Amino acid sequence: MSNFKMKPIAAAVTRSFHTTLPAPFLHEFERIFEPYRLRSANGKKTVSQRTAKVRRETLLRAYRTLRDLGYKLQSPKALSQKHVKALVEHWCDSGLSATHIHTSLCILRTFAETIGKRGMVPGTFSFVEDPTRL
Repeated sequence: MSNFKMKPIAAAVTRSFHTTLPAPFLHEFERIFEPYRLRSANGKKTVSQRTAKVRRETLLRAYRTLRDLGYKLQSPKALSQKHVKALVEHWCDSGLSATHIHTSLCILRTFAETIGKRGMVPGTFSFVEDPTRL
């Protein structure tokens, strides 16, 4: 038997990757995500297929992580500021880089606007009491 232990970040990412979201949740997510998928943050141009794929993966990973943390959201639209705060705390505790956290928050911010929650995701430093954690 090996003494190999996953680093916390790898364990968190692996866990979230394998958590499944309920089919109705995924169907609603895809319905909401489709019009948002190729739209830039300012809405004036389209983004690449690669960017769209990264957005989708980031959002689904965030919802899976929330599920792992005990938040059983019934709808993608149920996302609230307390959920985003829980994600940021988890990401900081997992050792994710500031760049990764900032990028994920930007994606969540744009998606929040899509689900009618403009302003729900403020700047990156709004979620941490100690900015040195980022």
